[in-house]
Amino acid sequence: MFHWYYFAGAVVFFGGLWIRIHKIEIPFIQPSLIRDKGYRQILYMSFLGFVTHFAILIVMPLMLQHVFGKNPTAVGFIIFPGAMLSAVAAIFVGRLIDRYGNIRVMFLAHILLIVSTVLFYLLSPHSEYMIMLAYMFTSFGFSSLSSSSTNEVSRVMSRELTASGIGMKQLIHYVGSASGSVLGGIIVEMGGADFPISSFQNTFLVLIGLMTGSLLLLLLYRRHVHQS
Repeated sequence: MFHWYYFAGAVVFFGGLWIRIHKIEIPFIQPSLIRDKGYRQILYMSFLGFVTHFAILIVMPLMLQHVFGKNPTAVGFIIFPGAMLSAVAAIFVGRLIDRYGNIRVMFLAHILLIVSTVLFYLLSPHSEYMIMLAYMFTSFGFSSLSSSSTNEVSRVMSRELTASGIGMKQLIHYVGSASGSVLGGIIVEMGGADFPISSFQNTFLVLIGLMTGSLLLLLLYRRHVHQS
């Protein structure tokens, strides 16, 4: 809705939170976590990954309904393969992490998510089956990023900060999920009430940019790890 007082309220509450975590002895959000550059980069990547995934989840059914005229049952069947792949992916992602390490799996996840958003942008207007295919890339990439980044936090954080670090990351997941849904809805709505194809493509174009930015963050994070 773009009302300024929501933003002003968020700034006030954030300021209150910052004061609070510096005053009590053992806050849930440790200030030392926020000051850790590598940890912040993992949080940024997690946030962008969740934004991308949940923006696609909100936009995909709308596109199937308004562009291809699919009913809710058909929409569910088109999304179903990607959802099943996400459930099965957990087994393989764990094995990949054990074999190749967190950072390589995070690279794989970013490539899959970028490929999926490019497929959505280029091919989704032509066929609903392209949407099914693109979401399978999204699903596997998202599972890979979520698992490998959480595992990386447990690897790089000190024992005293691991629980707090993973908890903070989970909070970022919730914020990213909500932000992605809002972002996807806003961009589609900006295209007009008739939901033209261009409004969906604009959403996917923004997501391509977000995941490209996240990949750059991963490159910076890898350099930071090597230097430290």
